[in-house]
Amino acid sequence: MEVIKVGGEILDRVEDLAQVIDDTIVVHGGGPEVSDVMERMGLEPKFVRGLRVTDRETLHVVTMVLAGLVNKRLVAELRSEGINALGLSGVDGGLLIAEKRSEVIDGKEVDLGYVGDVKRVNAELLESLLDAGYVPVVAPIGVGEDGTLYNVNADTAAGAIAGVMRADRLVLLTNVPGVLEDLDDPETIIGLVRPEDVEELEEKGIVTGGMVPKLEAAKMAVEAGCREAVITNLEGLLEGRGTIMR
Repeated sequence: MEVIKVGGEILDRVEDLAQVIDDTIVVHGGGPEVSDVMERMGLEPKFVRGLRVTDRETLHVVTMVLAGLVNKRLVAELRSEGINALGLSGVDGGLLIAEKRSEVIDGKEVDLGYVGDVKRVNAELLESLLDAGYVPVVAPIGVGEDGTLYNVNADTAAGAIAGVMRADRLVLLTNVPGVLEDLDDPETIIGLVRPEDVEELEEKGIVTGGMVPKLEAAKMAVEAGCREAVITNLEGLLEGRGTIMR
C-alpha cells in the first residue's frame, strides 16, 4: 500500500495519475486554487516556511476549496478513469484529529492561526475503505478534540497517514523532480536523503519554502514505520526518478 500526495494542479493530469494508483491512498492539496479564491475575495495569502497563515476567514476559504471543489473534482476525474475513488476530509469519521501547530523561527514563536498538526489518524477507517475496494481521496482539513477545524498542510497529512499505515511508500509530488542542490538546474537531484540530513539541508538553505514541509513529512513517515518516501514530480514518478528517503 502506498500514499500519494498531489497538488491541485494534478486535476489537469488525472489520466497520468491513474496509471500509478494501485492499493493507494491519495492526499491532495490545492494551494494555488485557495490563493486564487482568497485574492478574488480581497484576502492576501501569507506563508511562513511553506505553511499558509490561516486566520478564520482564510480557514473558511481553505475548507470550502479543499474539502469541496478540489476534492470533488479530483474524485470525479479519477472515477472517469476507472478508479473507484471516494472523497472525504480529515474531519469525516475523525480521520485526522489535529491540534494547533506551534512554529518557532529564530527562537520566537510564530502564530500561524488555524494551522494544525496531526495528533491521531483513524487508520481503521482507511483500512475499511481499502478493504472495500475504494481509493480514499483525502482533503487535509483536520478537526480538534473540541470540534475546531484546522488547515493541515497536505504533505504533513500524507506523512502522518503513511506513518500510521506503515505504507510501503509515501510519494510527495511537487513541481520539480526531487530535492535539488541547485534550484536552477533540474539535473542536480539529491538521490538519497536520510532523516538525519533534513536539519542540515534546511540550515544550508538547500531546502526552502514549500520543500520544507515535504522533507519534514518524509522524515516523519519514515521514522514512524513507512518503508520509504519519494519526493518527485509526476514525470519523475512515471520514470522512476526522484529523491528517496529511507
